Amino acid sequence: MSEIDKLVTIIRDSKLIEMSIQYDEENSNIKLKLVKNNELINVNLFDIREFQIFDASIKQEYIGQIKGFLEDSNSYWLSLDPYDERVNELQDKDNYVFNFNSYEIIKH
Repeated sequence: MSEIDKLVTIIRDSKLIEMSIQYDEENSNIKLKLVKNNELINVNLFDIREFQIFDASIKQEYIGQIKGFLEDSNSYWLSLDPYDERVNELQDKDNYVFNFNSYEIIKH
């Protein structure tokens, strides 16, 4: 299983309880706080290259569909509200889209 597939598996079927974005010249990261099977999971996305949020809120805090793929050898794409999760490329209607270089997962 690839690294991005592991990340997608961890996030899928979780409940998003908090998201914070730090985006400036020195630091760019996104922190997701999730609950899955009564376990708290922090997912930190680092070196954000781009993010796209065109809706004021995720329609549901439960993440049932998710799309993630590797663009090149050092850049991941992740969508928490994809138009079609079966398509391994960015689509215009994908929402909550993040392009990043690395990530960490912390389970509590």
